[in-house]
Amino acid sequence: MLFFRHRIQNQVPLKIILLLDSYTLQAWQFELVKSLNETGYGQIIACVINQNPKTSGTKSPWIYRAYRWLDRKLFLNQLDAFARKNLREIPNWNVPTLEVSPIQKKYSDYFKVEDLELIKALRPDVIIRLGFRILRGEILTLPRLGVCSFHHGDPGYYRGGPPAFWEVMNGKSVTATVLQRLTENLDQGQVLYKSFSQTDPLSVDRNAQRIFWKSAFFPARVIQQIQLEGEEVWMTSLEKSSDDPSGPLLRPPGTFRMMKLFANLLIRNLKRKIYETLNPPHWEIAMVDSPVLFEDSPLKTIKPTFLTPSNASKSYLADPFPIHSDGATYVFYEEFDKKSSRGKISCGKLEGTTLVDAKVVLDEAWHLSYPFLFQFQAEYFLIPESAVAGKINSYRAKNFPYEWESGKEFFPEEGYDPTLYEKEGKFW
Repeated sequence: MLFFRHRIQNQVPLKIILLLDSYTLQAWQFELVKSLNETGYGQIIACVINQNPKTSGTKSPWIYRAYRWLDRKLFLNQLDAFARKNLREIPNWNVPTLEVSPIQKKYSDYFKVEDLELIKALRPDVIIRLGFRILRGEILTLPRLGVCSFHHGDPGYYRGGPPAFWEVMNGKSVTATVLQRLTENLDQGQVLYKSFSQTDPLSVDRNAQRIFWKSAFFPARVIQQIQLEGEEVWMTSLEKSSDDPSGPLLRPPGTFRMMKLFANLLIRNLKRKIYETLNPPHWEIAMVDSPVLFEDSPLKTIKPTFLTPSNASKSYLADPFPIHSDGATYVFYEEFDKKSSRGKISCGKLEGTTLVDAKVVLDEAWHLSYPFLFQFQAEYFLIPESAVAGKINSYRAKNFPYEWESGKEFFPEEGYDPTLYEKEGKFW
């Protein structure tokens, strides 16, 4: 994740206080704090530590806990968003600590008057809740910009929890995550940032991993937006936005409901697997002679010309990237071999509506796709997607367009559809 680090001259960073149950956080929360430091638009001035943390609500039913344990054992195959990390591992960490013991009622935490006065004296602009239970009372209105908290789910679909669970069990196509400004009403605060992800069809843990990692960067983006737009413009945009937080208040399912949900999940995924086996994915690329695609003409009147592989029964083409060079047009694309289930990068010269001299230009031991191509200082570079290899390589043309040097590691992490954007002499 890249952040634009330049700040307006003489701009004062927003003062941020973190509400924590301890300095040991989940990995996604640890990345959240790091991202706040990296933007330069905010400054963490204190950590308020709960000296008597409690869980909200009662213990979940045993069958729900058994399912979550099994799901995690079967499908945790990536960086774990819920691994434990200590904030003091951040280099040069020297944020002051304020220890408090809140007044604890059935499900809620209230701050004592003396603790509120200590926090008020710090004059925070925003407070970010990463600990405590449901907050009530004066703390919610103490900072100028409010207390921010997450709801990992769409409050219009359901409030309460568990996060990322009901979308999988109910076969919902997308899972939402919101950063909201808290009010006295549970999960009905003003939405500051909202994001959607495709729901994992089978695993709640994989679904949760995706949305929690994404949410780690929401606070930094909101604080950056406030500083770049100005508070008045930002507040006006929030007032114009609308959201319906009236979803039902859900909790972990009981024994019989969990058994029914699990049976439906298995049946739905069995049907999906059968369908995918009988209908394997197949992609095609095509040319369209239209100055504005789909805007003025219905799709059926555009009449695309399809560029087909030499053996359509064994392969398909996808992800076309055309480029003009020396008066000719070349098209780079993914050529997917159905037998090996692996993509290669191919290139052909476009003559009229036909690709000629088409051949494979990149072939690795792993799947390649999305051949992002760009020119820099009279040289051509190619950055294809190679997510299954857990890294992204860049390639330089030795003899454009068909000969390329061996790839050099460009990004040491899993990445999808890598796309560079150039502005003012810098690539993002």
